[in-house]
Amino acid sequence: MTAHSNSFGETSRAVACLGRLRHFLIHGSLPLLLAVGFSLSGCSRQEASAEKQGKSEVGASVPVLVGKAMAKSMPVQIQAIGNVMPYSKVAVRSQITGQLVQVHFQEGKEVRKEDLLFTIDPRPSQAALDQAKANLARDEAQLENARIEFARAKKLFESNISSRDDYDKAQANLDTLRGTVLADRAAITNAALNLEFTSIRSPIDGRTGNLLV
Repeated sequence: MTAHSNSFGETSRAVACLGRLRHFLIHGSLPLLLAVGFSLSGCSRQEASAEKQGKSEVGASVPVLVGKAMAKSMPVQIQAIGNVMPYSKVAVRSQITGQLVQVHFQEGKEVRKEDLLFTIDPRPSQAALDQAKANLARDEAQLENARIEFARAKKLFESNISSRDDYDKAQANLDTLRGTVLADRAAITNAALNLEFTSIRSPIDGRTGNLLV
């Protein structure tokens, strides 16, 4: 089957070549016919070679990669050597003087806002707060007594029984004790604040650095 197909192909190519060379044919001229036969043979070989080359080129497969186009974010990777710096840095310092008795974190660990970091000995601050409260209680009692004394002095002065000097002294003592009570209340507020400062807490969320104590 293959030999027959090749013979048929060669005959077709020969006819094609004769069609192209028909204007050169002269009946009765043998040398010309021989030349034509030689030309036909040459034409047949050239077309066979060209056909084989064409089939070889057509038959050769070229791999092609096909992908579906899509829109998405592409990561940008940058390789470099550098230093990492925090957005913000907070130095934690004590607001009162005292002895540091406990550290509640490890260096390099993450902490949250209001986490307890240090504890300063709270006993002096607690004692100061207790003293301020005791002073307030004492002075409030004296203030109440001064009110009673002033009311009596005022009544006697208005009745012309006591002098103006006694009335003025009672008034001054009352005013003094009123100021003393206000000072005692301020001292209590200050002592309570100092007691709160014995517990040092983180002001922000972050990672702890080196402990400089």
